[in-house]
Amino acid sequence: MKNKIFFLFLQLISINCFAQWEQLNSGTENFLLSVYFINEDTGIVVGQYGTILKTVNGGENWIYKISGTTQHLSQVIFLNDSVGFAVGTLGTILKTIDAGETWNSKSFNTFNSMNSISFSSSLNGIIVGSNATILKTENQGESWNQLQPIEVFSDTVYELNSIRFVNDS
Repeated sequence: MKNKIFFLFLQLISINCFAQWEQLNSGTENFLLSVYFINEDTGIVVGQYGTILKTVNGGENWIYKISGTTQHLSQVIFLNDSVGFAVGTLGTILKTIDAGETWNSKSFNTFNSMNSISFSSSLNGIIVGSNATILKTENQGESWNQLQPIEVFSDTVYELNSIRFVNDS
């Protein structure tokens, strides 16, 4: 009897959890890989073939934005209401200073994929990627310098997929 009550309880919880999500149409068939909401209404999503979409109504409608690249974009983040970054394949680094309306290339001269980006302050950021690529900026992404990763195994190539800073340390 206890098992039946527990199972019924789990079903009720799962029904309530799934009822909170609503499927919305993005207007693209490209794979979308990362989303970031600046506030409850304004969000940016990035994905395959340089896809950048923006919403200003909580995801009800999405508007294509010109990325200037056909490279896959793997992550998007914002530092504040205006300044944001998207990173992707073949060293792609894009920056916006107008809440995602326009995007400018800050790409680093590499064939490596840029997989993840994090800022510890408004000026200091790190990007990680394929072949143990680590890039650092100290000027809000205007320029990037490659850091040397710690070599653990000399014949191994590392894929760095994610990074997150919560403070400068």
